[in-house]
Amino acid sequence: MAKAASVKSATHFEPEGEVRPSKAKVEKLEARDSASWRRGGGGGGGGRQYALASCVVRLERDAPPAVLRLDCFEEEAVSASTIKLLSLSSTSLEVLAADSSPAETLAAVHYFASDINTTKLVKPAYTWAQPSELASLGAALLKLSESVQAICAAEPRLLRLDSPIYAIGDLHGNLPALLAMEARLWPAGAALLPAGLLFLGDFVDRGAWGVELLAYLLAAKLQRPHALHLVRGNHETRDIQTMECTTKFGEVEGVKIWNAINNVFDVLPLAAVVDEKVFCCHGGIPPPWVCPRVSAILRVPVPLPRPAAQSHMAWELLWNDPVKLLTHNIFTVHPTFYRIAFNGTHTHTRPRANKITASLAMELSANEGFAVNARRGTGHVFDQRALDRFLATNELTHVVRAHELHQNGFMCNLRGKLISVFSSSRYCGGDNDSGVVLLQAGKLRLIRLSD
Repeated sequence: MAKAASVKSATHFEPEGEVRPSKAKVEKLEARDSASWRRGGGGGGGGRQYALASCVVRLERDAPPAVLRLDCFEEEAVSASTIKLLSLSSTSLEVLAADSSPAETLAAVHYFASDINTTKLVKPAYTWAQPSELASLGAALLKLSESVQAICAAEPRLLRLDSPIYAIGDLHGNLPALLAMEARLWPAGAALLPAGLLFLGDFVDRGAWGVELLAYLLAAKLQRPHALHLVRGNHETRDIQTMECTTKFGEVEGVKIWNAINNVFDVLPLAAVVDEKVFCCHGGIPPPWVCPRVSAILRVPVPLPRPAAQSHMAWELLWNDPVKLLTHNIFTVHPTFYRIAFNGTHTHTRPRANKITASLAMELSANEGFAVNARRGTGHVFDQRALDRFLATNELTHVVRAHELHQNGFMCNLRGKLISVFSSSRYCGGDNDSGVVLLQAGKLRLIRLSD
């Protein structure tokens, strides 16, 4: 099978206006981008500089974290630089303070999730007591989206990050799963993260609380823009989340919020490299004829409202899967799930995996380890040979990705060089656990969170 035929049949689209440059030009661009990217900040921490933060986090029993201005100095020992630090306005203090918009939004999300039964208020968990509370969340989402859009648009399409960092897979509107992670892994909230947070896409869709979960992520991103990172998934597109927005906020306001949220999705980074060794994305590695080196991801256009039409490379990062040696992960959504969420009656059966057959093996052999992704109907699957080449070419050791349900929350594929993580526990009425990967001190530590 010819390579070109495989590309066309696998993707089902031709990127608009995309002109393939000459081989010499591609090599020149790759060399420039790779050198520039590796010279940039972050990634390994060897040249990291430290500075004193301008605020203090106070932790008290049975009270939310409080953020205070730094004031614990010996008067005779304060340097000129410290005096200057104390005199400046603190962005951290502004966005972490209890009365800041991000902090109030996070407090509202926790209130929404709380079961309250007092003489003054009776409210079941995951409900709003008054319609005005949901309306206030919608107004906050509009403001948060505008602020976070500006932050993410300025980020590179390929992030360079340092460990320690938690890699978190698909959440799909599962707010209880996210709050369970917070309670166990970063209990003091964004004000005092013990490690960075890297969310690998599919924040929304299929779960009942997509807008509330997204409000949490946007507020936390605004509080800690350099510690919390959002990578785009294949569900962060404009044809996905309309129903939840209009059901909760009405046709007019719902469309405004839907547009604001999607403006953020359009500028999200597509991948990250941690400590210059671990590649992280939502779907999977792209073919070498699309992405000769990972630095090519830096050239994906911003914004990207139509990824299928605008960027072949982005589409591959969102949709690709590793091949499976065995058929597994056949999954049926609980039939009452969508009725509970949005008065829908949709059900979904997870199709069979891309089991290696003789014809698939032949296609993989003819196309450098890539073949049509029959299960998805778009993108590619890739095998061990393709992964080994990708890692060697880019001087990487592992890939961490999301995109697929696993009963334990994660799966080690392709001789342990690829880790798939899924973080939405009890997904759509099932009984699976949440998975999180902690990248720390040269180890990929798999964390399984059970209810």
